[in-house]
Amino acid sequence: MDRWSVLLVLLLGCGDDAPSGEPAAPIARSESPALGPQTPDTEAPEEDGEGQPTGVAEEEDGESPEDETRPEIAGCASHGTPEELSATPREDAEAELLALELSDGLVADQAIYDRVLRDLARIRSTHEDVASVTRPGDRRGSGRNLLVSAEERIARRIRAGRFGSDWRCLNEHYELERSRVMMIGDSGFISLTFAGRYDLGRVAEDYRALPGVESAGPDMALDGPDICIGEDGDSYQYVFDDASGDCMSGCIDHVYTYFRVSPDGSIRRVGSWERGSRRRRPDWVELCD
Repeated sequence: MDRWSVLLVLLLGCGDDAPSGEPAAPIARSESPALGPQTPDTEAPEEDGEGQPTGVAEEEDGESPEDETRPEIAGCASHGTPEELSATPREDAEAELLALELSDGLVADQAIYDRVLRDLARIRSTHEDVASVTRPGDRRGSGRNLLVSAEERIARRIRAGRFGSDWRCLNEHYELERSRVMMIGDSGFISLTFAGRYDLGRVAEDYRALPGVESAGPDMALDGPDICIGEDGDSYQYVFDDASGDCMSGCIDHVYTYFRVSPDGSIRRVGSWERGSRRRRPDWVELCD
């Protein structure tokens, strides 16, 4: 696993133990409220004489208060109209994530989502060998988790629940649900979880522009079964990747099955290919690269 994958596993609920095969490192981890300063009911971490937290305060995930009204695009944000933000999350996460890959905006286009939802149902109902292959929300990114690397002083403030006004503006606009902070040496890593499923590359642009932020990008995930999508003319392309075998370290076995679906829902099964086969690797497997 690369550095970002390891960090994601640690940040998103796999405990404080180092992953198998990785040396344990001294990690201070806490969770901070999603928005703004701490309330009087929240106990702040102990601080040393310089005002820096000295220990780790394990807290509940910060929950954003529900807000029935949505502002226009905030001055701090580059993307997301009220209509876009209100459209997500949709009921079917798998279809929404796949539709997001074919959409041009911050969120999945409704017409694309509806078509993907229909196509997946028809493929599974007529081809039992791929019916159990799913695209988990954490396979190529959930669309909800952004990982931000920031200067130590910034990360420590956020760990203590003290978001600056520029952070709060983006957090409110993109509807942040919770945040988690992990300190490794002099580096701070902040995992941000949003209410909706977004094109996180666009969201990352706004967070990278904040003072003290070193990098920001969509969450990375471990290997596993997947569904990959593409377009060829007016047809949608689907590759079902039935992966198995030590997927925590990178799946050993992959069986790829390729479908093309026309706008009217007609399905054509093009073929299958297994990794390690003597047959030439088909070009369509690249959809899953």
